[in-house]
Amino acid sequence: MKYLVTWRERPTGSAAEYEAPHKRVLSVFAAFSFTVEPVMDVMDAVAAENRGIAWRDSLSTT
Repeated sequence: MKYLVTWRERPTGSAAEYEAPHKRVLSVFAAFSFTVEPVMDVMDAVAAENRGIAWRDSLSTT
């Protein structure tokens, strides 16, 4: 499984409040909010979607 990790800086008030976390970012990542999401290769995703469509199409409509 592959994962995509994204982060963004948290908004802060003054310039001093913005700079303070940057001094520690390499050791504690205090200034970032992280999101980790599992991702799939495109070909794997297409294959999974095709299997889902085939299953759905196999259901009876009665």
